[in-house]
Amino acid sequence: QPPTISFTQRSAVFLKGQTVTIRCEAPEEFEDCKFTLYRETELGVLETAVAGYAATFNLTDVGKGDEGTYFCAYQAFSSNRLWVNSSASNRVNVTVHDDVELRLVQKGGIGGVVVVSDCEGTAEVRYNGTWGMACGDSWNMAVAQVACRHLGCGFVRTFQRVERSSAVREQAQLTHVHCLGTEQLLWKCQSLSWGDGACYSGFRVDIACSGKTAPPPPVQRPGEQGAP
Repeated sequence: QPPTISFTQRSAVFLKGQTVTIRCEAPEEFEDCKFTLYRETELGVLETAVAGYAATFNLTDVGKGDEGTYFCAYQAFSSNRLWVNSSASNRVNVTVHDDVELRLVQKGGIGGVVVVSDCEGTAEVRYNGTWGMACGDSWNMAVAQVACRHLGCGFVRTFQRVERSSAVREQAQLTHVHCLGTEQLLWKCQSLSWGDGACYSGFRVDIACSGKTAPPPPVQRPGEQGAP
């Protein structure tokens, strides 16, 4: 019987720089089992792993070159002391998006004019060419800290989830985000859901970061103009 291949992440949308974890699972547990991951455009094996009945494969720091259709197979040592070679699994497609962006904005004035702010404002995300809100359904200080770091804005000073007016209908481009707080980019966090527009909590996210750190002054050598 063939194995089953799937993603461990909730979302099947992957962004440049993320880690994609693929799980290959046999229909039953064997005494010894070797799993192999393949990509349809590749000749030969991508990766192998030994496990009881399931193995995971990590595609780290993914980019456009990792896009494609993946499948797996296994070779198992059965209870009657025979090696069993499976047929190929189902297929999963990896598509990597590199057109995403994070910003903080402040809206006001006639018509709600959008002003992009460096390090303070409402979190918005551009995905597939469209800007939309970052839904505050699961945001906490750890997520806000990663957002400030992502923008080069130091550390988070304050953050709050603000309930939107029922009359305002904005497209939610990012929902269900969970971070440890140590990630360098918001896209590195887990359990991301992209572009589905379903923000059930109805909260936007307002963040105030400490601000951008000024670069150190250039080092002047003795004898240069202005040097002591």
